[in-house]
Amino acid sequence: PELGAGGGNPLAPARIHSLDALRAVMMLLGLVLHAALNYVPGLGAGMWPYQDPQSNTWFGWLVSLIHTFRMPAFFVVAGFFSSFMVGVGNRAYLRHRLNRIGIPLVGSWVLLFPLTIAAWIFAAS
Repeated sequence: PELGAGGGNPLAPARIHSLDALRAVMMLLGLVLHAALNYVPGLGAGMWPYQDPQSNTWFGWLVSLIHTFRMPAFFVVAGFFSSFMVGVGNRAYLRHRLNRIGIPLVGSWVLLFPLTIAAWIFAAS
C-alpha cells in the first residue's frame, strides 16, 4: 500500500478496499451459515436450538462449504493487517490489541452472553 493516504496520518498505509470487501462478504456468509443451520437434518438441541421440520441435506452441504473457508479467511485477513504492527514493539502491539479487541470483547460478553443463553433456552423449549 502506498503511504500518505490513510486519513490524517501522512505515514499511514492506504486503505485496501478489496480486503474490506472480503471481510464484509465473509460476515454476510456468516448470516447465511447460521440461518441454514436451522434446516440441517440431524442437529440435536445441544448443537443448534431450533430444528425446522422441513430440513434438507443440501443445507448441511452449504454449511460445510461456507464453514470450510470462512473462518480461515478471517484469520488470513487478521494476520495480514496484524503484520503492519510488527515494527511498533511487543508492548505497543499488545496495548493496541487490548484496546481494539479485548475491551470490546469483555464488554459485549457481559451484555450479550446472558441474552444468548436466554434466547437459546427459549428456542430449545
